Amino acid sequence: MHIIIFDKKRGKSMVVSFFGQRDCPTCVKSFLKRLLEDLILNHQANLFYIGNQGAFDRIVRQCLLDLKGKYCDIECVEVLAYFPQEKLVDTPFETVYPEVLENTPQRYAICKRNQWMLKQADIVVMYVTYSFGNSAQLKKLAEKSKKIVINLPDIIEIQSEKEL
Repeated sequence: MHIIIFDKKRGKSMVVSFFGQRDCPTCVKSFLKRLLEDLILNHQANLFYIGNQGAFDRIVRQCLLDLKGKYCDIECVEVLAYFPQEKLVDTPFETVYPEVLENTPQRYAICKRNQWMLKQADIVVMYVTYSFGNSAQLKKLAEKSKKIVINLPDIIEIQSEKEL
């Protein structure tokens, strides 16, 4: 698999952020891993921002952990929506709590964290199957912001059709 991405930053490192629905199926893992490897090898992706709330985040985390062993120069950062009350012990990656969240009510923390992650990104990898909800809104915002948006259900569906 090779994704062709036309970017203005050719030769510079690329930042990738991930967003998805909580109910992402595990069957996307192998495809996601191949996609990430392509982004690392062919598009200078080396900084990855991930959340920590749902199934998609867990799948992304596992893929990045696997790839970190092979590509030790990639940097994976877990972006927290809530300031930790205790020391984090079960995260394999560096963590960051964006300053913009300091005075944000908890109710809006995930949305604001996601907006911060989107702003940092050159490439956005998503798992969005619904036309409503926070992930769908983020997809629209990413497209409007001229980010490179890769929505896994769209690509996996196309790949499956080509195999028929």
